[in-house]
Amino acid sequence: MQHHHGHLVSVMAENHITQPCIGVILDGSGYGLDGTVWGGEVLIGDARSCNRFAWLQPVPMPGGEAAIRQPWRMTAAYLYAVYGDDLLQLDSPLIHRQPKQELTLIMRMMATHTNCPITSSCGRLFDAVAGLLGLREEISYEAQAAVELEMLADEQSADPYPTPRFSGSGALATDFLIRRLVEDWSRGVAPALIAQRFHATLAEIFVQACRAAREKTGIPLTALSGGVFQNRLFFHLIHDRLQKEGFKVISHHSVPTNDGGLALGQAVIAAAQVQSGKKIENHQTKRVLA
Repeated sequence: MQHHHGHLVSVMAENHITQPCIGVILDGSGYGLDGTVWGGEVLIGDARSCNRFAWLQPVPMPGGEAAIRQPWRMTAAYLYAVYGDDLLQLDSPLIHRQPKQELTLIMRMMATHTNCPITSSCGRLFDAVAGLLGLREEISYEAQAAVELEMLADEQSADPYPTPRFSGSGALATDFLIRRLVEDWSRGVAPALIAQRFHATLAEIFVQACRAAREKTGIPLTALSGGVFQNRLFFHLIHDRLQKEGFKVISHHSVPTNDGGLALGQAVIAAAQVQSGKKIENHQTKRVLA
């Protein structure tokens, strides 16, 4: 059964929900049905079926698992997706700290799709932004870069960057966000404010996706699960915004939101499959290359 479907059903089971939900499932990685690495997903489903409605714009992971250990690689991936070869001209900690030869090699890997798995992971986006702000080039424990980005964020609330309206389904654009982050850094905006606006804008991106899913399905219930929601700042931003949009929001309280709670969802899905005598329906999408 699919990893992120398990997350969705885990939070549903904890909250004794059986009707279909719009699930915002955000984590570091989980194998996707299209052969890519998922982790920034908006799903629609229940224990018996699941449909992938929207996902973060896919990007390469240069070097595969090396991109998890070295967040600067994800910074390079997002900048390359937006600026192409011009990324070498940017005023960025990445350009100042990494040898040009190393960056050129990473760019060649991405251009030729060499050892660059494609990912829609929200965790990797947090890593990329942490690298963009010069917080962390290499981690010593899981999600270290993302934790430091959360800790950096200004305690005062900040408005999100203007966010393109999302309608229909499919990939959720992040190009505009990366451009605004780079522009603010170049203008000397305080890193704490940039970090806060990143959190607020990312929450807005997923709120818009949920709104589009509700318009299509009529489902008023959203479920939040995945390791990214251990970030309390981001959790409260998206939770409060969804409630203001009129959604009923469910989340974890006793069961871990990370993979520690995954087995509960998997068990409920398996029980639903046995009860119905049918294989669980997971609707795939075509593989998308960045």
